[in-house]
Amino acid sequence: MFRKKTLYWLLFLVVFVHCQPNTKNKEVAKEQKEAISQEEALEIGQNLAIASQQVLGKNLKLAIEKGGVLGAITFCNTAAIKLTDSMSIAHKHSIKRISDKPRNQMNQASGAEEKLIAAYSKDLATGKNIRPSAFKKENGGYRYYQPIVSNKLCLNCHGVVGQQVNEKTFTQIKALYPNDKATGYAANQIRGLWSIDIEK
Repeated sequence: MFRKKTLYWLLFLVVFVHCQPNTKNKEVAKEQKEAISQEEALEIGQNLAIASQQVLGKNLKLAIEKGGVLGAITFCNTAAIKLTDSMSIAHKHSIKRISDKPRNQMNQASGAEEKLIAAYSKDLATGKNIRPSAFKKENGGYRYYQPIVSNKLCLNCHGVVGQQVNEKTFTQIKALYPNDKATGYAANQIRGLWSIDIEK
């Protein structure tokens, strides 16, 4: 009788244990489901970079219409980072612009990012097609990078001093940015990158 009861209890325990939901497997499955792919990160990053560029471009154009190139410099000094910060809050992803030759030191690229800018610059100079990148982060998300390419309008503030950048403009730049490094560019050069953290 004792043996039968013991056997029943053992069978009950085995069935009970095996029938319990495997929460660990469920958590793993949930995490895998929530994690985004590199392709998805590239799409999200591109959409955010385009939207942020449009917001900055629209406001920069208004600043130029009101105050010319000097108005644009003042706008960039007082409002550009605030606008990208507001986009970060609105979209719940960290959005910023970085450069190996920043005007604002808050936009300084890291050593690894400087190498990426150099690689992009080399590809662009040799006629290769440059594409955004998305690198896996330790937390499971991605860091998205998209090159910022200079155009004719950019050169009013970022071109060669004494040519595209006149002395009055350069004086204003140095007054607002004593450590400025962001001049000397020609059209169709990599001026920096959009850097966007895509969380899972």
